[in-house]
Amino acid sequence: MQPVDEGLTAFGRDLIRCMNDLGIIVDVSHCGARTTMEAIRCSRAPVAVSHGACAAVHAHPRNKTDDVLRALAATGGYLGVCAVPAFLVDCRSRPASLAIMVDHLLHAVEVCGEGHVGVGSDWGVAEAPRAVTERLRNESRARGFQPEHQFDFTMVTEGFERWSLGFPKLTGALFETGLSAACVRGILGGNFCRYFQAVAAATEAAERPRER
Repeated sequence: MQPVDEGLTAFGRDLIRCMNDLGIIVDVSHCGARTTMEAIRCSRAPVAVSHGACAAVHAHPRNKTDDVLRALAATGGYLGVCAVPAFLVDCRSRPASLAIMVDHLLHAVEVCGEGHVGVGSDWGVAEAPRAVTERLRNESRARGFQPEHQFDFTMVTEGFERWSLGFPKLTGALFETGLSAACVRGILGGNFCRYFQAVAAATEAAERPRER
């Protein structure tokens, strides 16, 4: 959410190489579009958006465009769709809901393919939500964020208020869309497991001595 997205710095490229060497996931959830695309090209391991949503469904600055999602999937990457109300919908016009979260998931599956999409809720576990909200609002003001992009932890995504309630409801909602059982299993965790294995495999391949 910087005013200007200047992309990866030289330090950023070095950092990604070190992360690849150590098997650390390169997570571009908080990066702008240019930085995200450059990280995808720079990393020899697949890149993740561990918690985000689709700009085509709701044009929040933190959400990823279809071009980014296609590049992510083409290199074996992963998108975890979040339950953050402000990312899912313009909360000034209507409340965030599980149904809208499913809309983001379905769009991501359409753009990325079934094997690259999951859930990265990033919501539903905040303790003392009013105190957390006030602290983050103060930080947001200091950074110059616009009011509509600030976070309010007292808000909820209806149907995904807490993990313990949200995941069972989400499972049922995904089946109601007609997705296959294999696709639903992937979204609920299988795709992330395969993604993590790919990151680990990229590290192992780099460590393997070359044959002479």
